[in-house]
Amino acid sequence: AVWLDVPAAVKGSHSRQGTSWIRSAEAKAIASQLKEWMESEHGKDLSYGVISFYKAQADLIRNQFNKQFDTSKLKIGTVDSFQGMEFDVVFLSMVRTMPRNIKAITKEDKEKTARRLFGHLCLYNRLNVSMSRQKKLLVVVGDHELLNNDLAKEFIPGLVDFYKKCKKEGVVLTCK
Repeated sequence: AVWLDVPAAVKGSHSRQGTSWIRSAEAKAIASQLKEWMESEHGKDLSYGVISFYKAQADLIRNQFNKQFDTSKLKIGTVDSFQGMEFDVVFLSMVRTMPRNIKAITKEDKEKTARRLFGHLCLYNRLNVSMSRQKKLLVVVGDHELLNNDLAKEFIPGLVDFYKKCKKEGVVLTCK
């Protein structure tokens, strides 16, 4: 279990591209870590998958590679395109970050606020698919601050638990 932390303060914050979301800081962090591992002695024979909930983010990550890798060992796509597939190592790009200007949350708008903050991360079945495609290693890439609140504990508990597991038993890497 690995968490690749890309704090909101890192240049390349998330933004909309049409109806989709992108976060260039995550795309760069994933490309850098993936390149390092794919070229390493231990990682050269492994298969890799990179999953995002947003097509624009998957496209952005794909463009980071400029066809420099063997695509038989690397697949980049959305959660839906990974249904039924497995890879030795899977990177999951969260895209979402904790906004600086978050308002006080009331009980009446809790669900709406959670959907606004977490987007597709709130969809249990999609999160389950995205977090179960790895044979050996899952690397979640994102802003850990998004998980430090009661809304996250209620609406995306799987990610909260995964981050805690990484801190306790796995590894937390900081974006390069």
